[in-house]
Amino acid sequence: MKTALLTGIIATSTLLGFSQQEDKAKQILNELSQKTKTYKTISMSFKMSTKGQDINQTNTGTAKIKGDSYFLSVEGQDVYSDGKKQWTYLKEDNECYIEDVASAGEDFITPTKLLTIWEDGYKFQFEKEDATTQTIKLFPLNPAKSQFHTITLNIDKTKKEIKSAIIKAKSGVTVTYIVTKFETNIEISDNTFKFDKSKFPGVVIIED
Repeated sequence: MKTALLTGIIATSTLLGFSQQEDKAKQILNELSQKTKTYKTISMSFKMSTKGQDINQTNTGTAKIKGDSYFLSVEGQDVYSDGKKQWTYLKEDNECYIEDVASAGEDFITPTKLLTIWEDGYKFQFEKEDATTQTIKLFPLNPAKSQFHTITLNIDKTKKEIKSAIIKAKSGVTVTYIVTKFETNIEISDNTFKFDKSKFPGVVIIED
């Protein structure tokens, strides 16, 4: 009887602990979402490292965001999107691939999605914090349909901004984004988010 009672107390305490962790994570992420949505535009620079069995590389990149539109530039390619269409320009090949944003699938993490990814399709858990940073882990609600295993967010406690994101895929590849510069509410032309083929003589357009 005493053993059963002790087991019940331990189980209840464990569930309460998980619940408190989830509540704390939810509060932090809600604050992050609310602040992010007040920005009219976002411009950021980042370092991106990709590691896996057959890959180990580090690149730098930039991103500009305005509503659902974004421009992403990393080594070898630029990605433009007006929220409906996405243009992926491969610099070395002088080719541009055009597709609907919707066809990219849930597991394609755009710059806009990265900043609010926790709002849909993920459960979350508060991991730890120190004087400057809070760490939260995200897990897909439907693991069988997701190529991701875990997403870890490191958040600036004072600024309520993402400092870094670590994305672990089921394939064994881990992609880490470290934000090195973050500016908000600067003027960004809508033309930034659309590919202008007149600026790329001889470009080959490939459309799905």
